Amino acid sequence: MSAEVHAGGRHIVVGTASEIGEALAVRLLDRGAEVIGLDRRTSRASVSTGIDTDLSSEEQIDACLRRIDGTFDGLTYVATAPPNAEPDRIVTVNTLAMRHICESLYERLNPGASVTIVVSTAAIGWPARLAEIDEFLATDGIDDGRRWFADRGADLDAAPFAEEAATVYAQAMGLMLASLGLRINAVLCGPGPSTVPADDEASDFMRVLTPCGVADAIIALQSGASRWINGHALVVDGGVSGAALTGVIRTPRVRSFLGAPSLST
Repeated sequence: MSAEVHAGGRHIVVGTASEIGEALAVRLLDRGAEVIGLDRRTSRASVSTGIDTDLSSEEQIDACLRRIDGTFDGLTYVATAPPNAEPDRIVTVNTLAMRHICESLYERLNPGASVTIVVSTAAIGWPARLAEIDEFLATDGIDDGRRWFADRGADLDAAPFAEEAATVYAQAMGLMLASLGLRINAVLCGPGPSTVPADDEASDFMRVLTPCGVADAIIALQSGASRWINGHALVVDGGVSGAALTGVIRTPRVRSFLGAPSLST
C-alpha cells in the first residue's frame, strides 16, 4: 500500500494513548495524514491535535467534539475500559460512547471515509446474544443505554457483551453508511502468546500479534483497495479463532486481550 493513501487526509483516532491507537497514529502520520487524538492520557505519538476526553461522560464527549473543526477522512475507535472496571463504565466506554461519537460525526465524514471499531476476539460470540444486543443498541443515547444495562445486565458479562455489541453495531450500520458514501467495519484483534497459558493447546499456534500488526490491518481497511469491505467483522489473530470455531483446537484460555493493561480510559 502506498504512502500516498492517507497523504493530506484528516483522521480522528479515539484512544491514541492505547498501544494500538498509538501505533495507528504513527502510521497515519508517517503517511502524511493529520491525526486528531482523543484520550484521557497523553499519547506518545506526536498527534497533530490531542484532546483530553473522559469517554464515560456524554457532556465531556460533546464538549470535545465541539472543539474539532472541519471534515474527516477516517474515524477509528480503539478506546476500551479495563476489564476490571465497573460494568457500567465498561458498557459506556466500549459501546455507548463509541456509538455516540460515531453518530455525532457521520455528517462530518468526507465521501469515501472509513470508520473502524476495534475490539477483541472476545466479541466473536455475538450471535448467541443477538436478541439482547439488539435491545441494547435500540436504546436512545448514552443514559438510556446505561439504564437498559442496569436493568438487564445482571446476567451479562459486561466486557464481552460490550465488545459483542460494538461488533454488531459496525455490521448493522454498513448499508446505512454506504448510502452516505461511507464505510464501517470492526476489527477483532486476538490475544498474543503471552496472554495464553503455556500448557494451553492454542499456545503452540499463537503468533506474535503486536499493536503494529493490528494497526496495519486498520490501515488496509481504510485504503481505497478495501472500498467494497463494509459492515464486516475482520478477525486479526493469525488463525486461532477460525481453528477454535471449527473444532481444530480447543477455545484458548485467554487471561487478557492485547492492549488491555494499557488502554486509555
